[in-house]
Amino acid sequence: MKLLVSDLLPGMKLARSVYGHNGEVLLRKNVTLTNKYIAALKRHKVTMVYIDNPMTSDFDSFAAEKSLSDEIKTQTLKTLKDWFHSPQVSSFKRMTESLEIVIDEILSGKLLTGSLAEISATDSYTFTHSVDVCFLSLSVGIIMGYSRPDLVALGIGALLHDLGKTRVSPQILHKAERLNKEEYIEIQKHAEWSYLLMKEKGGDEITPLSLTIAHQHHERYNGKGYPFGLKGDEIEPMSSICAICDVYNAMTTERVYRKAIPIHETYEMIMGSGDNLFKFDVVKAFLSCITPYPIGSLVNTTAGEAYVIETNAKIPFHPKIYLFNDRRIVDLENEFSITIIGLLSSKDKQRLLCLDSGLT
Repeated sequence: MKLLVSDLLPGMKLARSVYGHNGEVLLRKNVTLTNKYIAALKRHKVTMVYIDNPMTSDFDSFAAEKSLSDEIKTQTLKTLKDWFHSPQVSSFKRMTESLEIVIDEILSGKLLTGSLAEISATDSYTFTHSVDVCFLSLSVGIIMGYSRPDLVALGIGALLHDLGKTRVSPQILHKAERLNKEEYIEIQKHAEWSYLLMKEKGGDEITPLSLTIAHQHHERYNGKGYPFGLKGDEIEPMSSICAICDVYNAMTTERVYRKAIPIHETYEMIMGSGDNLFKFDVVKAFLSCITPYPIGSLVNTTAGEAYVIETNAKIPFHPKIYLFNDRRIVDLENEFSITIIGLLSSKDKQRLLCLDSGLT
């Protein structure tokens, strides 16, 4: 169960580890939270954590077995930061090898659940976000049938797409208020800076395709993107893959200055973006890689509060759920009398945890 750090209570137990700036473990899975630990999470500006819920632990364990592990994500994060700080052939090779492992894991059927950015220290966001975008881009690329060399090029481009943000002032990157015109122009430069930093640090190791992916990740199908204002088929298709994954991850991740947009709302927005913001076939492939109500989502339904235990590729808004009030499993594909009416609030999740665990 995902919970805001501001809603944590002593006695709750972590269901997933929490990570620091360089992918190091801040708090390990299964740790029982104390006031001291909660204060440390706030100090490191972690916004969300996963809390063990005894009512759904069996479902959680099953979902974890099918999901790409946080360890693979943090290992990729480490290879990215190692290369960034020491761009040598050996560190680039390790980064590429990490992507090869990710490709194999996704091809084996592992699912992308959750986000590294949401369970990590906030000031490592540029890098954790890049790992999340990379993994999701690879999933879309696999659906679209790209060859392994192209997938590696896509992975490198997506992993390094926001490198230019390291040249943007932290005061602009983390500003809580709306950016003014000058600040917005400044942050738009990051796509160009990503391209230049990749050439500077990577040399001949980084392919022209990977460079293009990073350079164009803010271009839009309707021509209203940047830095070039490219339109339609002028945009490299893999750049569009990186772009849509970048938008999705940014929208659905909790930030210190902005609430996360619920996944089902983001899903609906992206459904309507085909041949407007992104090419239609990219949107179609992307939507097949995500779901409006991922496994583990806690939802309000017309029959009461429930936990999503299985997604439905054919009818994404009608997953299989576990109803808490009468402890039964319902497949919404076949049960038309029950509909999802929204997500549980963080306070409702806290209440469920307290009721089940005896916490007060």
